[in-house]
Amino acid sequence: MNTLETLYCEAHKCSPQKFRRQALWKCLYWQTIPLYPFLKVFKRGYFIPDQDLIASIGRATAMAQVWDEIRHYFSDPQNRTWLRKRANLRVSGQKVINFAREYLPPMPKPLITDTER
Repeated sequence: MNTLETLYCEAHKCSPQKFRRQALWKCLYWQTIPLYPFLKVFKRGYFIPDQDLIASIGRATAMAQVWDEIRHYFSDPQNRTWLRKRANLRVSGQKVINFAREYLPPMPKPLITDTER
């Protein structure tokens, strides 16, 4: 099966490194973009959780894996700082989902829902 990274790179004729850079920029909250260079220089390692998330979803072959990676991302202790949690100086989980949905097949619907029981 093709990974999100492979599908993106084929569609955009780019390298895996370019995928990671472009995916990160597409998934950042708007308020993060002007502060990105400052945070990158003065808070070294600040964007490591975001870069790890992008690398992880790049290996995903299904939306269920993307959801799992997002849950793991938000449970990371590095995401509990005020800048990340309240000021949203990080990637947006919703933007990550929307980005992945452009390239990965949708999740299958359950056969029986709780309301049908």
